[in-house]
Amino acid sequence: MFKLAAIQVGSAFFGLCWMLLILPGYQLRRLQYWINPNSYPGSSEAYIPNILQGFLDGSVMFGRGDSSLSLNLLNEYIFVGIVYNFGWIPASVTAVLLIGLLIRMFIITRKTADRPGMMIVTAGVTVMIFSTSWNLLMMFGILPIVTFPLPLIGIGLTSHVIFAVFTGLILSVYRRKDIVGSQTAAG
Repeated sequence: MFKLAAIQVGSAFFGLCWMLLILPGYQLRRLQYWINPNSYPGSSEAYIPNILQGFLDGSVMFGRGDSSLSLNLLNEYIFVGIVYNFGWIPASVTAVLLIGLLIRMFIITRKTADRPGMMIVTAGVTVMIFSTSWNLLMMFGILPIVTFPLPLIGIGLTSHVIFAVFTGLILSVYRRKDIVGSQTAAG
């Protein structure tokens, strides 16, 4: 077990070092901008992280109520918009409710008896947890900025449809969990 873990960690380290050696110069600069965007204030690659950090630094406990934010900020970076407009306390309540919903969906995964239902719930929960965690962590500069919407919040049509389908499938599987369990016990 330890040998396998050592081989995997060594392979990952070797792969990372090899990747850093063969990366083109512009990708290395982007990596540097992501690691420390404050040291490159005039660059175009560090523009979005600096803007988001400015909104987070300018926010107060109960919000500013400023409606001058662009629609792009309200879609992809909705959490920063919530923090800036409504404040840290409502944003924290929103994050706690969203994380509570994801925990509840994870509990549904554990209660599902049949294999296909468990696979459906696991896929939905995985996508929603990954999207939520990436979005929240990128808002604080821990992960790079990419387009991962916050589930069930924002104005994007496609992401809302995808997350609504996953939520509907998870609720459908949960509603039928006792029916499938009683059929397998009787049959």
